[in-house]
Amino acid sequence: MCFILEEEQAMFTGDNILGHGTAAVEHLSTWMAALRKMQTYNCVKGYPAHGTVVEDLQAKIGIELSQKIRRERQVLQNLEKSKRRERASGGRGKGSVTVKELVTAIYGSKIDDELREMALEPLMEEVLRKLSEDGLVAFEMRAAVKKWFSIEMI
Repeated sequence: MCFILEEEQAMFTGDNILGHGTAAVEHLSTWMAALRKMQTYNCVKGYPAHGTVVEDLQAKIGIELSQKIRRERQVLQNLEKSKRRERASGGRGKGSVTVKELVTAIYGSKIDDELREMALEPLMEEVLRKLSEDGLVAFEMRAAVKKWFSIEMI
């Protein structure tokens, strides 16, 4: 929920948009839909629950959305690459990968373990969940391990 201060063309953004960094998101689809709805009000300024005042709210919302969309594309590209690699080596599988493998493919292997476990893996899991809701990816359980793959579009 956000409130609008019409006389200032401002919005109280709560935790949706922060005055520093980016919000930790628990449900990416809902958050992105909320940002798109916030954009429709064309407010200039944002008063976040944390951090400094956002002087160009439309730009900040645009940046947040484009970062998440870029991450979605990276995930889809990496899942497709994994599938192609598996099929090129004679396999008929889906090229499914774990969240850890996907994080390594996107960010490299020299990532601090705490950063990986506390930020990157939860973010990746959330991106995958959104892409699953969008019908673009799915997962399978192999030896009690969740492995993600891209869905072929017909």
